[in-house]
Amino acid sequence: SDQVDTPAQQEAITFETIERERERSTLEYFVLNVVVVCVGNVLLTVLWHGVMFDIPVHALAFLQNHGWVMPLPAMCSFGILLVLYLLDFFWPPHLVGHHFVLWEGDRFLGVSALCLAVFCLLASVSLLASQLPTLPVLTSILLLPCSTCCVRVLTRPRYVPAFCMQDTGTLQAWPRWSAPSAFDWKVGEYGATPQLLNFLRAREDQDVMRFYKSAAVAFVCASGVPWAAWFRMG
Repeated sequence: SDQVDTPAQQEAITFETIERERERSTLEYFVLNVVVVCVGNVLLTVLWHGVMFDIPVHALAFLQNHGWVMPLPAMCSFGILLVLYLLDFFWPPHLVGHHFVLWEGDRFLGVSALCLAVFCLLASVSLLASQLPTLPVLTSILLLPCSTCCVRVLTRPRYVPAFCMQDTGTLQAWPRWSAPSAFDWKVGEYGATPQLLNFLRAREDQDVMRFYKSAAVAFVCASGVPWAAWFRMG
């Protein structure tokens, strides 16, 4: 008769079907966030410090002089986003658990189109500077938290079933931003048991907490960069 595995053996086999990347430490996340936020603060200070001290700002003058171009990037952004929506790019029902892909293995086209749409949207908003001079400054400041979200997307661990791996043992061509989260899985999907899902979700929760705690501390530490620059310039 065929040998029947015990529940413990079945659970061990199930755990072997998951490939989990190395999770980063709190210090690693902190360093990444500090670098990103400090670079953003330096760029903002260089670009817009003149707005606070009534000094002519060349970038602001350029946006005010070319405000007539604003409808063009706005229409481009709307058109690209509409096409991506019609193609089920944001949450494709035919690729359960995946996000921001046009097809399985899409690494470049979909995300590039989304980045172009976001860039056109930001450009159209910034070109309203002739009516709202502080709008480009506020938009740039709001991009700093968005940069933290991008860091999270690009550094989060992927939890990938073993049958989705290549013969070389490397992860299959699943973009990091599209790889399914453990919270997207259901019992039985990818051979996942309730115990396995609880384990992976707990590890993912811990990783999320490490990242955003590090990001909060990084924002507090990096806030000294613009303050120091403005006090010196003032």
